[in-house]
Amino acid sequence: MTYAVIQHLKNAGKLEEGELKAWPLKTAFRKQHKPTMEIEDAFMRIFRPRVVFGTVASITESLNRGMLSFYAECVNTVQIDEASQVPTYALIALGVQCPTARFALIGDVKQLRPFADVNLPDDLRQFAVGDLLGAASSKVRPIDIELVRRCPYEITMLVSDLFYGGRLRACKPPRARNDFARLLGFPSQYPIQVVDTGNFSRQKSSGKSLLNPEEAEVAMALIRRIARQRDVPKIGALSFYKAQTGHLAKEIGRLPAFVGTIDASQGQEYDVNIILTTRTSSFSSKAREAQKKEDGPESMEADFIEDFRRINVAITRTKELCILLIDVYSAVKSGVWRDVLNQIPGCACSKAADVLRWLEAEH
Repeated sequence: MTYAVIQHLKNAGKLEEGELKAWPLKTAFRKQHKPTMEIEDAFMRIFRPRVVFGTVASITESLNRGMLSFYAECVNTVQIDEASQVPTYALIALGVQCPTARFALIGDVKQLRPFADVNLPDDLRQFAVGDLLGAASSKVRPIDIELVRRCPYEITMLVSDLFYGGRLRACKPPRARNDFARLLGFPSQYPIQVVDTGNFSRQKSSGKSLLNPEEAEVAMALIRRIARQRDVPKIGALSFYKAQTGHLAKEIGRLPAFVGTIDASQGQEYDVNIILTTRTSSFSSKAREAQKKEDGPESMEADFIEDFRRINVAITRTKELCILLIDVYSAVKSGVWRDVLNQIPGCACSKAADVLRWLEAEH
């Protein structure tokens, strides 16, 4: 094993012959041959780690034919984080590789379920993808963690009332001051600010998705203002629609912000969280069915933007300030969005044109 490690370090340029003292090691260094042991196996033998981190796919592959393959029978516990997004087939593939292990699923049944292609038949979706965490928590008594450490007090209380039956408790106390809200010129210090894009922006069809250039411009103006800080906070710009995500990512250039879909952001957190809803026609799935010809084709299910799990994930990525870019008139036609907006005080609502005007004057 020692000779194999020497060869690996030499090949990686991490070892010089002069660093070796014993002549057998120097001789091994001078030889040109392929290491007799893979570097991963050498690592496991030397350090004998008791905890290994990885994605479900990478751990499954490693147990099957990688560095963990010789240790599969030794795995005692597998803990899966963000388990609400793990499909049933992934757990099956992992489980057969470590049959003696006990599994712990850590996640939130009120957040996004595993991804499934919209064209997948319902019976196959239920069988292969399923709702692993939801099914498990209904059969095994779960341990509920109800103390929220990430979000501001007001956001914790909002999602608690709307999605968790009032069971959540906030670690952070209520605060009258929000430095980011003050920096961006909002009229109040509330940790959720609504920027009404009604009569300011208009959605456009892009293939089977939607984009909204005017909404994206407001998001970029907000990010530019925040980025002028000496210590730039972690900024997220999260969109419900892939086309809007692509448009914003193309336009944003080198501005320091994560740009992605809400689905891609689960498990992340941002000091300032900008949510782009994009849509300017009705948020209600029933009303959209009637407007389908006018609206253009869409690939998502009818209730995509009304999925409370997706809304919950979007809002709870926030550590300090959440900015919701939304056409209020169109949104309140949806019951779930009306409930969200009714929880936010009127003093935390601004018109997009006013916000953009103030930011441009500051610039």
